[in-house]
Amino acid sequence: MAEKQGRDSFQEKSASRTYNVLTLLLVLLVFGAAGLHYMINVKQKTLTQTAASAQAQSMLTQRIALLVALYQSTGEGRQMEDLKSTASAAIVNHDTVEPELLSVLPSELSDGSSVQDAMATVRGFVSKTMSYAASPHAEGTKGTAQAIITQSRDVASLWDALTTDFIAAAQKQIDNLMKVSLGVCALILGLLVYQAVALVNPAMACITRQRSDLDRVAALDSLSGIYNRAMLFKVAGMLISTYKRQKQPLTALAIDIDFLKKINDTHGRAAGDAVIKKVAATLSETMRTSDVIGRVGGGEFCVFLPSIDDRRASLVAEKLRAAIEAMPFSVKYSMVLVCVSIGVAEMTEYHKTPDDILRAAEESMRRAKENGRNMVFSFAAVNEALAKGAVAAAAAQDTPV
Repeated sequence: MAEKQGRDSFQEKSASRTYNVLTLLLVLLVFGAAGLHYMINVKQKTLTQTAASAQAQSMLTQRIALLVALYQSTGEGRQMEDLKSTASAAIVNHDTVEPELLSVLPSELSDGSSVQDAMATVRGFVSKTMSYAASPHAEGTKGTAQAIITQSRDVASLWDALTTDFIAAAQKQIDNLMKVSLGVCALILGLLVYQAVALVNPAMACITRQRSDLDRVAALDSLSGIYNRAMLFKVAGMLISTYKRQKQPLTALAIDIDFLKKINDTHGRAAGDAVIKKVAATLSETMRTSDVIGRVGGGEFCVFLPSIDDRRASLVAEKLRAAIEAMPFSVKYSMVLVCVSIGVAEMTEYHKTPDDILRAAEESMRRAKENGRNMVFSFAAVNEALAKGAVAAAAAQDTPV
């Protein structure tokens, strides 16, 4: 009962549905982990590019102050052209960097100043520079130039603060994504372990049991439920190896149901099959657990008796014959006498295979049938009778007329 409950504990349909759901979840988690990995790569790339642009903006601010100071000192037009191109580059770079900074930075910088105020200061500085570059000879430009030079130091420091805080905030986001990614990977590993332990192992155990059941079915005769001829000879071959190695006796019984054809013709083949099943059941009940029982074909059976010689095997065969003869069997409310003829043959050095010893037992069984059926005949008795017959014939030839 416990074994049956163990077998029934694995519900194939339920396990299949669970396995499919977990597999789908596993696939989603794998795609999720891939998506997180992609996001982390994008974040890292954006962090690198934005930090480089912010540092470049700080350098552009310093260059603007330098160019304004040189122009105020020399008044050369070449420096004004450089100032215009540098201011234009600062505007373009600022328009690129500002959205990235605002999307990542918190509302306040590490020094407590507002990010919006910092952006306004930077934009004001760039706008002032563009106005100066557009009209360097206008009234009041010297004051504007001096304000640009003075403010450039603060703007450069502001860009350094923005860059530092942006890197810290972006790295924190990347770290959080890494934690989520590690959690997803751990969940994937957990699902794989669960599938292996909770689903795959029971499934493999079920497959192993089914394969074992198939092997057992393949080894048994479908009608009688005992060994078929192939399996009988396979097991008997191992017994013969033991016989040769340990010098233990091994005897075979060839058993044939008497008048089975008459039972089939009179009562039908179903009755004959029932007789075969009944005899097989009696064999299983009567013989020892160490004895090897099989159906050779039709109404013929074979039993290999390890560690039993010819004399003791003949006694066992007689007991078996009597048990089968006393076995009740009825067909359509009428009793039918079932009897068997049994041949006994002990393994000798001349017998190399199970078929050799079975043929010897079958020869004894044929002698039993020739002598009236429902009896036991020994191969040793057959040889003894043949020997006596040969001696008698020789003596008759030597007797003078």
